[in-house]
Amino acid sequence: AEHWTCIAAGVGRDVVQSPEALDFCGRWADWNEHLQYREGETPWPVAGSFGVRPFLAPRFTPVGSRSEAFIATYRLFEARGRDTRKLRRMIEGGMQNLMRWQWRPGPTQLLADPAGAEGAFPGSPLELMVRNDFVQHAGSALLSWVEVLREERAVP
Repeated sequence: AEHWTCIAAGVGRDVVQSPEALDFCGRWADWNEHLQYREGETPWPVAGSFGVRPFLAPRFTPVGSRSEAFIATYRLFEARGRDTRKLRRMIEGGMQNLMRWQWRPGPTQLLADPAGAEGAFPGSPLELMVRNDFVQHAGSALLSWVEVLREERAVP
């Protein structure tokens, strides 16, 4: 999947010079920009997620996995002196979406162990099931973005 390619390119940015990866990840981000929901585009509060407008409820796992890749691409673009403004808007939209839908505490009152579900991410606005990959991708994206923000704040 494309997100793994861009994660690898971003992680290896200091070791491997790959103009092809830089080009591919930039084009993939451009394509995804058109799929990212903005406020008011759907009947659901899902700005920052990705989907095929406006009739299908988006899934949240792609928000996490694509955000992981966009963060890695952001770091790759920074390392190569490329413009990161569009990527930053996409990442921030994804981060807002994830934080909006994370169960803190969330609609967990019907679950057998509501406290045990705190911090999880559902599959979509219509599916409250949680799987480990939902949490893994979302958590990885959130932590990666926090790392970028900390590094940016440390630069005078």
